Amino acid sequence: MAYLHKIKVLIKEKKFGFSEFAKTIGMTDAGLRKIIDTNSTSINTLEKIASILDVPVSYFFEEGVTGGGGGEKNLNHSQFNYQQGDGNKNAQHVGDGCVECGRLRREVESLQELLKAKDEIINLLKERK
Repeated sequence: MAYLHKIKVLIKEKKFGFSEFAKTIGMTDAGLRKIIDTNSTSINTLEKIASILDVPVSYFFEEGVTGGGGGEKNLNHSQFNYQQGDGNKNAQHVGDGCVECGRLRREVESLQELLKAKDEIINLLKERK
């Protein structure tokens, strides 16, 4: 499933105006709003959007991750609902040495490597056409 609502977040984060961004990708405001509202577009358009926003296409298929650029996902503790120790959901972060944060950081790094590999495979398959 695609999460094209992230386009709005990235446009704001990258300090584009909505109209300016729509023009940059060769669309009208209404066309871009339709993509976001219907959560549907062509792969060519999505590639253009991802390129301009400096994120991999796969970013729009990652559930729950916001922020972008440079491979960083700008994650922080408040975005995680996890169980810690006594099973207290939404447990408070307890400093930089937090075991759960370290585990999550390693998991994110591992997933980013997998996404990079998948992007490379996708590009190789496109070149075969």
